[in-house]
Amino acid sequence: MNFAHTYYTVGRNLTGELHSLTRQLLIPFARDYKDYVIAMEQSEVAESVSSVADGIGSPPAHITYHINGNNARVNHQSIDNSINSVTINSTVMNYVRELRDEIQRAPLSEDQRGSAMDLVDEVEEQIVSGKPKRAILAALVASLPAIDSITSISNNLLEALKTTGML
Repeated sequence: MNFAHTYYTVGRNLTGELHSLTRQLLIPFARDYKDYVIAMEQSEVAESVSSVADGIGSPPAHITYHINGNNARVNHQSIDNSINSVTINSTVMNYVRELRDEIQRAPLSEDQRGSAMDLVDEVEEQIVSGKPKRAILAALVASLPAIDSITSISNNLLEALKTTGML
């Protein structure tokens, strides 16, 4: 009260002196202090970003995550340090690889072999899409050459897709 009376006197009115103190000292101080705190927070964020970019305080070099399930994804190396990686059941992909190998060994002409490989490529594209269509896969597999080994692998592939829940 003495400070307000000494420096912010507006007469003998105590309320006027308090209003004058608030308007001329406290409000400008609060505004400037708020600006100061915001500036300090922004400089700390800038320092932390530059220190991470410089390698200071960087995250550990190797982290292992075990993720299971159909179309499980891991994000790394994108803007937020993440990339979408899709893992497809290895059993399914092994059957696709076996189909290719068996088509190469089969007694087919080059045109038949090329057409069959194109069909296997289409089957793989359907599988990799994450949402293969049963009718399309069945038609593609039925279009493969009618050789027992190829038919057997194709049936195993379709069964593996059903087992993993992709079909």
